[in-house]
Amino acid sequence: MTAFFRTLLQRTVFANVIMTMFLIGGLLGALSIRQELWPQSAARSVEVAVELEGASPEEISSSILAVVENAVRGVDGIKHIEADAYEGIGIISMPLLRGTDPQQVLGDIKNAVDRITTFPRDAEKPEVTIPSLSEKALSLIVSGDQPLIWLQ
Repeated sequence: MTAFFRTLLQRTVFANVIMTMFLIGGLLGALSIRQELWPQSAARSVEVAVELEGASPEEISSSILAVVENAVRGVDGIKHIEADAYEGIGIISMPLLRGTDPQQVLGDIKNAVDRITTFPRDAEKPEVTIPSLSEKALSLIVSGDQPLIWLQ
């Protein structure tokens, strides 16, 4: 290594050329970095939400979630099915396998859910969506001995 540095010290033009190449490469790299105000992560799941006003989680589970799970079980591209029953609403989340087209799977799931005819009469129309995921890129905390209005 010392021979290399000795060569750089003796031939300053060679050292300047290498430095210039690094500077140009750094500038080109900096210009090609993707910048976003709200970074979006790739859609990796599809959700189905069905509301049934006034229903208990047990009713939601038996009359909505089980039916939807059976309907979408044969759709290609789904890793597994996660179902959650709450008071008045049931949410089914289906993470997707790597390499699948989310829009294609979304269409297949919509078709499967639209074919269901055994929902309770009072149930709302199912909402089939790809949830939007945004990740926090920067967090800023401001503190001081000033009133809150001045810190905002």
